[in-house]
Amino acid sequence: MTQIEQVRNELSTQSLQSGALFQTLESYLSDQIFQRDAILASKTWLDLNIFQRPVVNDIYTGQKALVSANPDTGGNRNDLLATIQYFGYLNDLVTSYGGTLLIVNVPHQSSAFREEYPEYLEIDYTSMDQDNQWMAKTLETMGVPYLDMSSSLLPDYEKYYSHNDHHYNLFGAYETYLAVMERLTPVLGDLPIFTEDQFTWKELSEYDYYGSRNRKLYMLSPFPEHGVYYEEKNHLPFRRYDDNKETEATVFHIDEDAENPRINYSLYMNGDNPKTRIETDREELPDLLIFGNSFTNAFETFAYHSFNTMTSLDFRYYEGETLTHYIMENRPDAVVCIKDNTSFYNLSGMGARYGQR
Repeated sequence: MTQIEQVRNELSTQSLQSGALFQTLESYLSDQIFQRDAILASKTWLDLNIFQRPVVNDIYTGQKALVSANPDTGGNRNDLLATIQYFGYLNDLVTSYGGTLLIVNVPHQSSAFREEYPEYLEIDYTSMDQDNQWMAKTLETMGVPYLDMSSSLLPDYEKYYSHNDHHYNLFGAYETYLAVMERLTPVLGDLPIFTEDQFTWKELSEYDYYGSRNRKLYMLSPFPEHGVYYEEKNHLPFRRYDDNKETEATVFHIDEDAENPRINYSLYMNGDNPKTRIETDREELPDLLIFGNSFTNAFETFAYHSFNTMTSLDFRYYEGETLTHYIMENRPDAVVCIKDNTSFYNLSGMGARYGQR
């Protein structure tokens, strides 16, 4: 008797009441999902290796990296203007009590690897580049501190970006950290900088890096990649709180107990969290607030070394007060927004909701 025949035979009022039908149905669906994944993985392998299709599962396989076949290349400038005006409001709020705001624009992975795209895909970043230049000029006119990481990351994008994921890698995050600290130290004073002589780069060579692009290809990426982390030479003690609950004091997460451990961008800060706070008990140093999107995660693994406390709010998930209310209540010395260049066309992750600031 096949599983589906067993499901039909058990379809009765008694089986519904006892739950037996649902147990059988769950077993059937689990097998179907497994078989479906196996079939799709096989099809993906054929598309990549036999038919050699350039675009598979909405991923373009370039010469150097996996990139989105349909990347965001621009948006509505009126939507961008709303974001700019919001930044102006935040800047007025933060500076009103003596704090400093910094907006950080990080190129998205597909944007960084734009040279990978063939002409026939008609991927054109001209509109987004123009919008980014316009945003930079407008924010400068408004007096809002702004940092565009393009000039720092794009000249050596193969070093600073994942070849299998839509984020930068830890090297890119470190360059961003150094650039941010270069902007903040003249305002906040002599802050401790976590320099490369204080830590050692490490590669998780025993684990493959399963980035977001690679997952769409069922882990069949032709570009080998491993997770990267660092080891401090002199450990800085700290306490970590996720959603106000004390958790393990670490900024790198590896699930070594998993049957088949896989490393992805969640290696950094254990992925996206609504609220994370790190306390280092160095009261002489300023307090930092970070918000934006998941590009903050890898950045955070460095940033806490330079501040007394570091709080990160991900308003895509955080259901507490709005960003402005949090700022007014806590008055952080520095407020840093880190987002990729595709995400400034909406207020997602900005801490404003229901039309409120």
